[in-house]
Amino acid sequence: MIVLAENNGRIDITIKGEWMASFKTWEQAIFYQEFLKNNNIGGDLDRLYNHVSTMYGLKQNEIRGKSKRSNIVEARVVFSNIGRNDLEYTYFKIGQYLGRDHSTVIHHKHVFEMWQNMPKYYGKQLAKYEAVLKAWRGE
Repeated sequence: MIVLAENNGRIDITIKGEWMASFKTWEQAIFYQEFLKNNNIGGDLDRLYNHVSTMYGLKQNEIRGKSKRSNIVEARVVFSNIGRNDLEYTYFKIGQYLGRDHSTVIHHKHVFEMWQNMPKYYGKQLAKYEAVLKAWRGE
């Protein structure tokens, strides 16, 4: 969450309780807040990224990395599908966030559909997806 607060004549911007910047005018602060929102800093995708990383026991940078280990790829599929289906972000925006092309996110959608069509073989992946989704929704 991005918070703007006046502090000794300046406007401070904090994200999740951490100071980000200070400005002289509200106009500048609001402009910077919009910039942060447009780049999804401190927003829904950041929160989702943290949930997925935690549930999969991964370090913060691993999902965005280049590793093709199965648990990391699975985490990317889960992140992409929740970002698309629950948060309704575009393929482009999710791909941009992950440092990948939109076609990779479309591929993640097809992988998830395969999981759903073959629950006998992909039950563990679906269970993990459901667990992340429930945690994300606060259930």
